[in-house]
Amino acid sequence: MDEELIKVLDEAVVTRFRDDKGKLHREIYTKPPFGDKELDLFESHRQRSECEDRFKAIRKAMGSVAGKNILDIGCATGYIGFRLLQCGADFVIGIDNKPSQLRVIDHFAKKHNLKFHTWCMEVPCILSPSEKHDIVLYLDLHQHIIQHKGLSSAIGFLRLLKEIGKVCYIAPSGQDNNGKMEMDFIDVGFKFECIYEGKAPYGRNIYKCW
Repeated sequence: MDEELIKVLDEAVVTRFRDDKGKLHREIYTKPPFGDKELDLFESHRQRSECEDRFKAIRKAMGSVAGKNILDIGCATGYIGFRLLQCGADFVIGIDNKPSQLRVIDHFAKKHNLKFHTWCMEVPCILSPSEKHDIVLYLDLHQHIIQHKGLSSAIGFLRLLKEIGKVCYIAPSGQDNNGKMEMDFIDVGFKFECIYEGKAPYGRNIYKCW
């Protein structure tokens, strides 16, 4: 067993509890899409099947990703970014505010020789409008920014994403915000379509925006 990887995964645990039989459960946000046996010691807070469903919807809407660069804002442990690299994307830049999540990405990127670069910073983060990416992923963050930073800050960040990405894939956070968020798209000037309908009660729709 790779003790270094086990340590990295353990530091990234988001939920830790014992069940009625005393068994310890350790959940990471989601398991990266690899077959390393060390991953079997952990469970997924967000099920891999849900992440894979989201990935398939985004991948279908994208078409070919060969040679493209991806910005993944709120990347967590990098499931979708890794899957896009496996499909031929040139590189992924992942942004998250939790160093322990990013260390999981760093470990697997190095081990599997994948160009997944990570930045640790709070969102909304400082990005230059001159910085261009083929695709921007912005999943499960918009409503959090509204709640913690205010609507004007969230709208301003959407405007910035529209400048730096040719196409954005955006999912609102929260259970009942899908309809409200469409007005935010319109305010920013996005054209958009829903490409994935999340499963009740907690699923989020995903929108393709350009």
